[in-house]
Amino acid sequence: MTAPPASTLPAIGRNAPCPCGSARRYKQCHGRDEAPLAPAALLAMLERRLARTPGDLAGWRLALPLVVGGDVADDAIGASLTTAGARPLRVAVVTAYFREDPATLARCHASVSAQTYPCRHVMVADGHPHDAIDGWDVMHRRLAQPSADYGDTPRAEGAEAALAAGCDAIAFLDADNAYRPRHVESLVARATAAVSAWTRSARTLHLPDGRILPGMQSDDHVGHVDTSCMLLAGDALAMAAAWRAFPRELSPIGDRVFAGMLRARGFTAAHTGAFTLRYTVAEARYYAVAGIPVPPTARAPIAIAPIGAWHRSLSADARRALDRALGFALDDLLRPMLAAAAA
Repeated sequence: MTAPPASTLPAIGRNAPCPCGSARRYKQCHGRDEAPLAPAALLAMLERRLARTPGDLAGWRLALPLVVGGDVADDAIGASLTTAGARPLRVAVVTAYFREDPATLARCHASVSAQTYPCRHVMVADGHPHDAIDGWDVMHRRLAQPSADYGDTPRAEGAEAALAAGCDAIAFLDADNAYRPRHVESLVARATAAVSAWTRSARTLHLPDGRILPGMQSDDHVGHVDTSCMLLAGDALAMAAAWRAFPRELSPIGDRVFAGMLRARGFTAAHTGAFTLRYTVAEARYYAVAGIPVPPTARAPIAIAPIGAWHRSLSADARRALDRALGFALDDLLRPMLAAAAA
């Protein structure tokens, strides 16, 4: 996890590059009128820049403190993108849930209900349904038995149900996460502007009690695409059920496998440049980074070594068949992850 600068509002020197990404000095661009940029205006400028160049780590380091420090209201995050004049999409948000408590599920659903863009919430019980959800404004589906695959099977089930109901765009939201109000709208706007079938947002990291952390995953904007950041539309909808298309042993890293399958089929994720997802982390290392005592409820990190051992146990023919089914060489995904876990 990389930390942003300690200050909340980034200082922009007169001779510094303009944060809009024009490559001109600030004093020659947006700083010509001598008036300081308001935080919301600065964030909108940075969002537009990061949508164009999502690998721009310096831009993310300028944008993140505006969100972490509370200088920009939640409903202004993602406001640089609007669906005015865009082709309307019928969006479903698919949430797989397992043993989450009712308050967590209610927070998840409330964030979908509060979206500035209309969407249908599809909640799929992974073997442990909450009957109270039947009274919510959702499409509630139940799997008779837990799938034991980190929610992959219920995601596929929910996506198929949404498509059967006539939806033509699908977003995902893990049950312990929550959207900011403009999440879906900014994804739809970016999908339309970029003519993209696969669109993604950025995310802020939060402890289970909601506290926001002042850092980012180092590969969040250059490789990794979290499930809850995704929107599928157009041709990419054919991949919506692909959560069932890989072995259960890969489910702990299912979002990375799913993203690899999309890339292997020619899809490139267009980025909104906006931190519209609240992503919950509970691993011990996040408490340590924040200087907070690690509670007994902290989770262990995903164990990558057993996945590597399972892959090595396959015959050469089985590995080749798996690579053909995925569309990419799984070893290319696992090798750097195993190296990082061993470091």
